[in-house]
Amino acid sequence: MKISGPTIEVLANIITGGSNRENSGYRSGSELVNFFYSFGSTDIYSFGFPSRKDYVIDKLKEYNGTNAMVDIIIEALYPVHSTKETPNNEAAATLNKHLQKDGYKLIPNRIDCFTDEIGRQTYGDFLVFDVQPISGKTVEIANITKIDHQFINDQIRKANEKLAKGDYDGAITNARSLVEAFQEEIIRKSCAEVPQYDGDLQKLYKATKQTLNLDPSQKDLSDTLKQILTGLNSIISGISGLSNKMADRHSRSYKPSHHHAKLAVNVAFTFCEFLLDSYEYQQNQKISKSSGLLNTETL
Repeated sequence: MKISGPTIEVLANIITGGSNRENSGYRSGSELVNFFYSFGSTDIYSFGFPSRKDYVIDKLKEYNGTNAMVDIIIEALYPVHSTKETPNNEAAATLNKHLQKDGYKLIPNRIDCFTDEIGRQTYGDFLVFDVQPISGKTVEIANITKIDHQFINDQIRKANEKLAKGDYDGAITNARSLVEAFQEEIIRKSCAEVPQYDGDLQKLYKATKQTLNLDPSQKDLSDTLKQILTGLNSIISGISGLSNKMADRHSRSYKPSHHHAKLAVNVAFTFCEFLLDSYEYQQNQKISKSSGLLNTETL
């Protein structure tokens, strides 16, 4: 990714945090050196170090035209470097105007939560951005999170490989493990507290329902949607019972057949895909509201 000189200037100001030490985004010389460590830099902060802005501009010119530039932009705007008093949205808006002249744009990816460096309160109102080309450009999209459709597909592929080998116990275990791990990650990424998990899959799903607003008893839901959400309760109950009786993680009541294991894998896939779609939809709603596009739907 290659950006212009004016864009480098704006990005440098964001990374240094300006000249005001009271600004929470301010980075000292040593902090700037540490910032670029994760992108392969081996610089050492010592006597004779150049001005902070000159150093950052030189580093940005060094990385300009490489895929590392995408990661640098995303890291510079990452919410952990912001506070409620100095949100990343304003800096992103300024940078985006310059990026668009270079043929790129910032895309709100999700709203994330974090705590500051001394563990004070958690914030959940800051956008995490990706960088995308406008036209005729190529860019390596960074900031891929664990909870995505590719992650689900990878886990289901592993389960299907066990199905093909006749390892039906293992396939069922994989299906349940996916459902467990995915729910925990969804809850965590939604800035909610992950309950202490003791193997009770239905207890875990209760927390997921609260996090994603999937309780079928809520008001203003159509009967059809209530039936679907009630069906998710049954799916969790079925996966839990099936894995307890048939999977290799427990003493089996009886040996599973191919169609039993295939059902568990397919149900786990459908369940996790629905959770992810619901999570992404609600994240998009929050992003839209942050952009002034109000929408009261929650599911």
